[in-house]
Amino acid sequence: MRGATFDPELEECVGEAIAEETLACGGNLFGGICVNIPYHPGWGRSQESYGEDPCLLGEMGAALIRGVRKYGVRETFCI
Repeated sequence: MRGATFDPELEECVGEAIAEETLACGGNLFGGICVNIPYHPGWGRSQESYGEDPCLLGEMGAALIRGVRKYGVRETFCI
């Protein structure tokens, strides 16, 4: 649903909030970015993606990473 906003600034704020929560729990790694293009509707994790548009995926994924990294939290992502 966040991909439908196409609002990278808001997505960066979401990343900051995720980083704050991660640090508050004593963590330093966030493993929830999915910038994969769902080519097949049977792919079980397509709901975790921002959508099918490569530009949207890049902009939103980069914004989330920027937000998470602001607080020193690192990320893993699937491509």
